[in-house]
Amino acid sequence: MEILVGCCGFCMAKIKYYQHFETVEIQKTFYQLIDEKLAKKWRKEAPENFEFTVKAFQGITHTLKSPTWKKCNLDKEYLSKIKDGIGYLRPAKHVFEFWDKTLKIAKILKSKIVVIQLPKSFKPTEENIKNAKDFLNSVTKRKVTIAIELRGWDNRDKEKLMINKNITIIGDVISEIPIPQKIVYLRLHGQNRNGKINYKYEYSNKELKEIVEYLINTKLDSYVMFNNIFMKRDAIKFKNIIQKVYQR
Repeated sequence: MEILVGCCGFCMAKIKYYQHFETVEIQKTFYQLIDEKLAKKWRKEAPENFEFTVKAFQGITHTLKSPTWKKCNLDKEYLSKIKDGIGYLRPAKHVFEFWDKTLKIAKILKSKIVVIQLPKSFKPTEENIKNAKDFLNSVTKRKVTIAIELRGWDNRDKEKLMINKNITIIGDVISEIPIPQKIVYLRLHGQNRNGKINYKYEYSNKELKEIVEYLINTKLDSYVMFNNIFMKRDAIKFKNIIQKVYQR
């Protein structure tokens, strides 16, 4: 098994980042449909064995009600025309088009994993579950591993989306146990109490050790992505703890 540690986005200059970490979760691909030339540049400047994971474009997961669309680079008139057919993993024309564009970037970056983050407004209704299953059934035929983050769902509903081995459910171990299949994928946002995330939270050594022990017990390859204010510091601490554990 292998534990890859990184952050949700570059938390320092890329050259330094590559020296510290083995992976990064690209955030820009969620907000915008990026140019393929930019993806090629990232891949070329990174070490050969460095892994990029790609966050799926928001048109796949979020409706236009989401404030995240403010950072989008698509024409507003175009978005107003397609607004009823995007987001919430609907198996619809424009959602599939956005997925294909996300997948092109993932292919350029040689990414093994695409991260799908659903908004809190995406509830486990019968309609949402059916649409999600239909969408996932279609896109996982391409053998990409999909890591899904579902907010506010219980495990029984989450498991309904684990329709094949190419899907894993994201968690953070401390407050929400992930549901892995081929891999474990963690997104560590900070302290989560009653559904409210404190991004200013710094993880204790005790918490980080518990996460390491959990990952070792799974015996699966794991991706650990920090997404809190102290992501750089916590990620480095976490790597040091991994080294100490393996030296025992």
